[in-house]
Amino acid sequence: MDEDNSLEIDERPSNTNNEEVTHLEFVGDRSSVSGKDIALLEEFLASACKKQKTSYGSSLRSLKITHYSKLSDKKILSILRSYPNVTSLNFEQSKVLLTHYL
Repeated sequence: MDEDNSLEIDERPSNTNNEEVTHLEFVGDRSSVSGKDIALLEEFLASACKKQKTSYGSSLRSLKITHYSKLSDKKILSILRSYPNVTSLNFEQSKVLLTHYL
């Protein structure tokens, strides 16, 4: 855990007990990532899609999802609706599946 109240969820185990989490980082489909890490990412996305509240929902400001091939515009919109205080999104090396809402 960084001193700037960040929480990384990647190859290393992370502590999610901090209610003042301002940054989440997920690493998706890379071959070196265990199934547990991908499961955490998909659980996070599912909770956003279901509009479930989390203990860090109001404090989350930054989200990074890298190397994830199942990201969709619907999931991104759900994240923005569930975490309205997010001001920084990074989907580096992620493929976004687009559907037309208009």
